[in-house]
Amino acid sequence: MVLPADDSADAGTVQKAIVIPVLYTSVPKVWDEVQPILARAFKNQFREMDEWDVLDNLLLRKMQLWVVKTDHIIAAAVTEIVCYPKIKTCRVVAAAGDEMKLWFDDLILTIVE
Repeated sequence: MVLPADDSADAGTVQKAIVIPVLYTSVPKVWDEVQPILARAFKNQFREMDEWDVLDNLLLRKMQLWVVKTDHIIAAAVTEIVCYPKIKTCRVVAAAGDEMKLWFDDLILTIVE
């Protein structure tokens, strides 16, 4: 996936963004950068959970963290594996970040892989 460069870069340059799964042991290392991004995803929710509940579940390995990164983290998403009687599925619990239209499809494709 390719994102337009920010205003401080040359006008003709682009930034490459990659979707990265974050191991639960690495969550504390990226949390300070990810927390404000995920807070945006929960801003208009019904308050069934917030980013701090997600952190607990990430550390307990009940949810999975994904980040979209250029030279820094520009987006984050959280998934949860849900087991139903006849199927196991992956549910996107939250996703937020900048330039979502440019990376969301790649995020979903990466999760599916």
